[in-house]
Amino acid sequence: MTKLEDIINEECAVRGSKICASDRLEMRLTQLLLFEKANRKYERQRGSKGFIYLIKDSDGYYKIGRATNLQVRLRKYYSENAKAVDLIDHAYVDDYIQKEIDLQKKFEDKHYRGEWFSLEKKDEAIITGIFKDWEKSAC
Repeated sequence: MTKLEDIINEECAVRGSKICASDRLEMRLTQLLLFEKANRKYERQRGSKGFIYLIKDSDGYYKIGRATNLQVRLRKYYSENAKAVDLIDHAYVDDYIQKEIDLQKKFEDKHYRGEWFSLEKKDEAIITGIFKDWEKSAC
């Protein structure tokens, strides 16, 4: 066995895990393949048109998200969330993936969890203004 395998096996023994080194390697390779597949999908979609949206849940948290089909995405939120959600605004834009990333970075200091943010009314107004600007430039 290699030094790395010894370390992995020792770690597994300490944790009480029965996963052997080859299984751990297989899991890591699977993770890398999934990551690569996600990157290829992102590169194919880069620059494509889609929706950027802002929704608000009943606790007052906002989600900045993206979708190629906004109706389907909203139906999913309405049916799968215990909390009520309301669509505040949306925009159909070019390079929607990058625009979502940029908008989330702009409000990263108000990040709550995942793609959810603890925004104020003034932030909501800023985002709806950005959406309007993006749609004007897309025309």
